[in-house]
Amino acid sequence: MKSYSQLLERPFPREFLIFAAFAALTVVMTWPWLVHIRDAVSDPGDPYISAWTLWWDYHQTFHDPVNLFQANTGFPYRYTLAFGENAYGIALLCFPLFALGLRPLTVLGIASLFGFAFSGYGAFRLARTLTGSLAVAWIAGIAFGFVPYRFLRLSSIHYLFAAWIPILFEALILFARERSWKRALWLGASFLMNGLTCLTWFLLTPIPLFLFTLVLLVRHRL
Repeated sequence: MKSYSQLLERPFPREFLIFAAFAALTVVMTWPWLVHIRDAVSDPGDPYISAWTLWWDYHQTFHDPVNLFQANTGFPYRYTLAFGENAYGIALLCFPLFALGLRPLTVLGIASLFGFAFSGYGAFRLARTLTGSLAVAWIAGIAFGFVPYRFLRLSSIHYLFAAWIPILFEALILFARERSWKRALWLGASFLMNGLTCLTWFLLTPIPLFLFTLVLLVRHRL
């Protein structure tokens, strides 16, 4: 039987345990949300719209993907899904939950808790890659994952999912250090998921990403 230290040397078990730690912190920081996951919402407005949006993304993807944005709301207007955040990147992660028959509010609750843990894990990865220090990575992950702003935006699922921003910057750093097709694909996938997850984050990310790219161009003489 492999020892605990040997297990942590393997990437997948190590990263899984780190994410599990952020998931456990999420349960503690949002308690007692977990025990009311089936019907708890932060307010009677946006969470219901978000739950419907995630469900619509799932439903339309498998029934009529060409007309994804032709939502069944806002009659007589067309393409009404484009009137706000479509959260398609979040819905993609939730497809298995809908396939299992979970109700939209339950899926929204699970996705919201996942957003906290995922954001913390994303910042952990970026800080670890930049500094090589686990202590700094944990501090950055906890601070970013559970910043008070995130609790103020509980009703907006797309704002809870900020993980792709640090993951995108980490992917850029990794590609600068070693230019390969594998890392280029991961950089592209991170950029795509950031855009699909939240249009607001997608619009705010390019400027710092461009500036950071210039720094890497000079530092690594690409």
